[in-house]
Amino acid sequence: MGEAEPTPVQVYSCPFRLPPQLELTIENVSENFKKWKRQVEVYLAASGGTDKAKEVQELLLREDKLTLERTIQVCRAYEQSNRQVKELRETTLKVNKIQKSNDKHTKWKKIHSVSQEEEFDEDQWLKAVSAGGKEVTAIMQVNDCDIRFQLDSAADVSTISQRHVRKEQCKPTKVRLNMWNKTNMKPFGEADLTVINPRTNKKHQLRFIVVPNQYTCLLGHETVQKLKLITINDERFIASVSSSDLGDLGTAHLHVDPNVRPKALPCRKIPITLQSLVREELQKLEDRGVLIPITEPTPWVSQMAIGKANGKLRLCIDPQALNIALIREHYRLPVLDDILPQLSKARIFTKLDVKEAFWHVKLNEESSRLTTMITPFGRYRWARLPFGLKVSNEIHQRKLDEAFGDMTGVFSVVDDIIIAGCGANDTEAK
Repeated sequence: MGEAEPTPVQVYSCPFRLPPQLELTIENVSENFKKWKRQVEVYLAASGGTDKAKEVQELLLREDKLTLERTIQVCRAYEQSNRQVKELRETTLKVNKIQKSNDKHTKWKKIHSVSQEEEFDEDQWLKAVSAGGKEVTAIMQVNDCDIRFQLDSAADVSTISQRHVRKEQCKPTKVRLNMWNKTNMKPFGEADLTVINPRTNKKHQLRFIVVPNQYTCLLGHETVQKLKLITINDERFIASVSSSDLGDLGTAHLHVDPNVRPKALPCRKIPITLQSLVREELQKLEDRGVLIPITEPTPWVSQMAIGKANGKLRLCIDPQALNIALIREHYRLPVLDDILPQLSKARIFTKLDVKEAFWHVKLNEESSRLTTMITPFGRYRWARLPFGLKVSNEIHQRKLDEAFGDMTGVFSVVDDIIIAGCGANDTEAK
């Protein structure tokens, strides 16, 4: 048997110059290889030596005066267009898959808040009425159809899906709907429709905001009262709740060592840029009853300290000299290790933070004069227990313990109050 004939090698003949040989001995080999590879790709594309080269070759043959630079431009444009087409096809496939998935698993969206743009200056976030974890709904007849509406005693307007409204019934509207996720929705329009209550057969003329079909039909607070579906007892509402800005844990008295000579310190200078802010803060503390202006002479005069807490200006007394004279109560301050054994059976916890803790303790007038503080705008005495005194922690802790007494499950550590429910199960703990 004769030997098999070898497969003929396809030889390309073209007027383009062959790419140069790869230079491995001089300069940067990596850069040389990238440049050489690019030249080979351009040569193959121009000569028709690849599968996609015929399309590129047709583009090149259309050029009258073809140069190497123009060839590179054409090849790059071809590659870029291919990438864009590929990305477009992939995006289209993804969109089609998502659309099919949404068609199979359609979910109803709910309008949690509605407001009229013309009448409301700010957004109002409203929650739907619920009972036992279930929505309160009512079936009404609109355009000869039974429609289930959700009753929302906090919504400003009533809404209805587009499919329940005829085209000629819908008219333009300027109402804007504020959604639960802080986005706004422009409805299709509004419609004045006749609503029939199937139980009473009474007819009512109501105005609805027409929304897309995926949103819930909803009856607002005026509508539910007009249809007598919900009764609002206004006389049981709490008109106003008033409370003092600061609490009252009682009055404290500061004890001083009579052998320590009182000191009256001079006023500290403050930067010009802070003077207006300091004046405003002093006025705020005076309005709240924390500071009281004083003009008569006092043996003790401390300086004012200025600090910043959470980006806000904070004023307090600098009691370095006064602290030397103050006598501590030596009241024991509890720590977390003292409380942990009593929380062994606790199942439910609540932690409260006492804001501006020391200011909830009042000072008698004699003690208040000891805390006289000099500022560029006059002298002030502290009517409340100031921060910075070496006795403030002990006095505040004692006052807290006296206020809570022997209450079960209530513990205080500095300015934190822990409320624990103890028991064998959650029912006993509550």
